[in-house]
Amino acid sequence: MRAGEGLRPPDPFRERPAFSRLRTQDDMTLAALAELGPLLVVCLPALQTAVCRKWLERVAGSRGEQEANGRRYILVHMGSDDDARAAFEPFDLHYVARIADPERELYAHFGLGEAAPGLLARVASKVRGDHPIGDPAQAPGAFLVEGDETAPAALGAP
Repeated sequence: MRAGEGLRPPDPFRERPAFSRLRTQDDMTLAALAELGPLLVVCLPALQTAVCRKWLERVAGSRGEQEANGRRYILVHMGSDDDARAAFEPFDLHYVARIADPERELYAHFGLGEAAPGLLARVASKVRGDHPIGDPAQAPGAFLVEGDETAPAALGAP
C-alpha cells in the first residue's frame, strides 16, 4: 500500500457524475451543496407550461416549512438560466438554486422518463396555449438527497 492510500473517505458522488458536473447559477455543484446539508431536488416539467406553474406553486407553498427543517431546494429545468429566472420570479423563487439541464441528465439519473403518453402531453400543451421551454412530455419529480442517500419526496397537494 502506498502512502496516503485508503485514507480518503469514499466519494458518494462517484456513481452520480451529473452531481459533480452540472452547476447552479452560483457555480455550485449538487455534490458540493449536498455536503452542506439535505437537498430537495425538484426536476421540473417544461418551463412556461401549466404543469410547471403547478409545481412551482407547490414549491413556493412548502418552501418555508422545508427550509425550517434544514432542507434546501434545488430547481432543475430544461431551459436557460434567464428562462428559469423569469419563470420562477412570480413565485418568489428566482433566488433559489437552479440548474439548467437541457440534456436531462439529472432527470435520467432520478429515473424520470417521458410522461405517459408523451405525444398527448405535447399536444395538450399546445392546445392550452403554452409556450414550453423544454419537452412538455418530460415527467417531473422531487427527491430528497441527504448524504449519499436519495429518496422520492412529496411536495404537498398540487
